[in-house]
Amino acid sequence: MNFSELNWFLAFGIVIAGGFGAVLRFYLSSMTGKLPWGILVANIMGSFLAGYASNLTVQHSGFLFQNATETAVLAAISAIASVGLAGGLSTFSSFAAGTFELFRSRRVTRGLLNILLNFTLPPIALLLGASMALSLLK
Repeated sequence: MNFSELNWFLAFGIVIAGGFGAVLRFYLSSMTGKLPWGILVANIMGSFLAGYASNLTVQHSGFLFQNATETAVLAAISAIASVGLAGGLSTFSSFAAGTFELFRSRRVTRGLLNILLNFTLPPIALLLGASMALSLLK
């Protein structure tokens, strides 16, 4: 696969994965209750996937693949998973809109809890995903 073909593969893959992630986020966003749980779940899943895909690429570079083409293909797959799928799945704007709605409806404690959970759980999920990718290579 030459560089031009890889760029088209990468762009097409990101478009498809991003669309799938966005549709999944749309359906998850219907999970509501005292907090917009679906968006929190989407942000956690997206962060976990981004951490997993990113660390898997770093760990595999030069480990399993001996030539530049195989390494480039793995990097493209990682980008499709992290930029496309995880990017389409998780979004700051949905989190912000859900939080705004909580504050607008005078549910300040829930709004603050939503902020706390969205700023702590997704980074933890990212670290767990990266750690899982590392442990699978051992």
